[in-house]
Amino acid sequence: MPAIFLHRALAMLLFVALLPSALAIIPDEMVIQLNEEIESKVEAAVAELVNDKRVCRELWCKWPPQQVKYSPAQIEKAVDQKATAMAMQKFPDSQRGVYQNHAYKMFPLYEIGNNITLHPAGRDPVAGILREITPSYVKVNITEVRLSDLPESDLVHFNLQLSQRKADEFVNAKMAEWRTHRAAFRSKAREQIADKAYTAYGYIRVEGRWLPKKDYVEAKIFEAKQKVRDEMEPLARVQVYLAHGLEKYSNEWMTAEEANAKRTAAGVPAGGGGGVPAAGDVPGDVPGDVPGDVPGDAGAVVEEGGEDDFFAE
Repeated sequence: MPAIFLHRALAMLLFVALLPSALAIIPDEMVIQLNEEIESKVEAAVAELVNDKRVCRELWCKWPPQQVKYSPAQIEKAVDQKATAMAMQKFPDSQRGVYQNHAYKMFPLYEIGNNITLHPAGRDPVAGILREITPSYVKVNITEVRLSDLPESDLVHFNLQLSQRKADEFVNAKMAEWRTHRAAFRSKAREQIADKAYTAYGYIRVEGRWLPKKDYVEAKIFEAKQKVRDEMEPLARVQVYLAHGLEKYSNEWMTAEEANAKRTAAGVPAGGGGGVPAAGDVPGDVPGDVPGDVPGDAGAVVEEGGEDDFFAE
């Protein structure tokens, strides 16, 4: 037990020794006042260096930024409906009738008296007036031609079921092409409509994503102000501490009395070098180009303009 107790005691002493001595260097009653003054100086610098309207303008947005009217789901639904309507108008289903009429002319059933040309296998083409049609052969002028000798391209004109099947195949193939063209048109139209709709209803495109413009602008303004705060806080802290007569001794801020006491205890003459701020203790002047102006986001593409009320259609 004694060994365990000694081990715990040493651990506790080590923990206490490692606590930041700065906690006891500046009197507690001064901490609140110092922090308030530092905050006041920093916020004054922020107000002077960051202009909300200018940040918004540099993002190619009007001030104040517009609040969104509709959710992305609502906009997507409206865009889909409008793009589909445009595509259907450009490539209507009524085109099927046009292809059916064309198919009827391509695959007609021959009738007696028609002037035709047949291509029987192993023979020269037979041309002339169709005189007779039977289940096994046809007669052109005085020449009989067996149906079994005809290629499908000729036989289709004597077989109703084959003629209808070939016509349907033709119409379906052409309509598939038609729908492919319609889908491509809809996709392109949808992209254009979406850009216009999102922009009109208060969104901004950033790196391929549509974000509420108001939220985006406010985030950029906060980012600009925070950057100024981070850079101005160390300088403001030094100014306030010095204004209250605090000194930096052994890399810690403390009252002049505390600093003198430490110098005395260390055998350093009063006013010795121990209290002189080391190189780098006091920040230099603020750079001339304070990052209060936020450049426009490279991924943002914004086009201000009037609204197109997609939701009224």
